[in-house]
This record gives sequence, structure tokens and C-alpha cells, in this order.
Amino acid sequence: MLNGRSLGSASAGLAWKPKRGKCVLALVDRAGKVLDSVAFEVRG
Repeated sequence: MLNGRSLGSASAGLAWKPKRGKCVLALVDRAGKVLDSVAFEVRG
């Protein structure tokens, strides 16, 4: 998940156009439980 939105399966490719601002990327299991997450900021 990126900022609360599903990105699909981890094995699938994803074209993502970064936008400025703070982001949270989370790894979730099939039940929706967050296994890990990281916060980062896109600058420039």
C-alpha cells in the first residue's frame, strides 16, 4: 500500500510517477494486517 492505496501484488510490476510530499509505503498480508512500513518524503 502507498498512502493507504493498494498497489496490487508484490510480484506484479508497477509504474509509479513520484509526486512531491510525504509518503508511507506499507507491506500488508492478505488479511490486511500491516507487516512493515516505511515513511519517506519525495523532494525536488
